[in-house]
Amino acid sequence: MKERVVLSFALLGAAAVCNAGGELSLTPAPVGRAELAGQVRAEFVHAWEGYKKHAWGHDELKPVSRTFKDWHAETLYMTPVDALDTMLLLGLKDEAETTKAFSSKTFPSTGTSPSRTSRSRFASSEACLRSTR
Repeated sequence: MKERVVLSFALLGAAAVCNAGGELSLTPAPVGRAELAGQVRAEFVHAWEGYKKHAWGHDELKPVSRTFKDWHAETLYMTPVDALDTMLLLGLKDEAETTKAFSSKTFPSTGTSPSRTSRSRFASSEACLRSTR
């Protein structure tokens, strides 16, 4: 067992310091800012699509099991609320508008007096929603 662990770390270490040309390097290859921004945007979209497919309407996605987790008995919609400002920063305006519309329906700011649970759900996301109006 000990030999396997040592061999695993040795292989991981070798892979980490070799670049595509096979030369040893301790620093990653430079990436342009636009390319890096595109990679970040693509990774966010990938994660968001996974959340929508496997956990929409719940607090968070458990990516390995492709299931969801709610932090309380009633969902707080933490992922959509938390992701809204990220969408705006990444320039994903259409997706942000869709998420904002969903959140506005889920957390109405007018109408009848909400239950205690609804009030706590609204309070946890109010700041994010108000910042986008």
